[in-house]
Amino acid sequence: MGAWGTRFFENDDASDWVYDLAPSGELAPVADALAAVDVDYLESPEGAVALCAAAAVAVSQGLPVAELPDSLTAWKVQVDVTAAKALVPDAIAAIERVLANGSELKELWQENEEDYPAWEKEAASLRDQLRTL
Repeated sequence: MGAWGTRFFENDDASDWVYDLAPSGELAPVADALAAVDVDYLESPEGAVALCAAAAVAVSQGLPVAELPDSLTAWKVQVDVTAAKALVPDAIAAIERVLANGSELKELWQENEEDYPAWEKEAASLRDQLRTL
């Protein structure tokens, strides 16, 4: 995993996904990324992208996300807010799956004892914000 920080968009998989998403305003890639976590063992790239997709859902509903890439800001302007709101339960479930056992992304972050708490807190905070919708 090529990561340079603990935030959702601070890794190679996230950067690639956001670049491909914007500025389309399409929800299908977001829904696909959220659905991709429904596996026995969640690989790191899919986990990283699922967190980005959950953040995209949050942003579409007006929730703040730290260090939002410009391309996602452009996507947000185009997205159907009502249709995106229907993805909130899937976004919550995806975050919970990434934070659960059997998630390679979680395992990789746990190996970094110094940064793991910040990464976990960021994901849990997003999940909790989404639960308020």
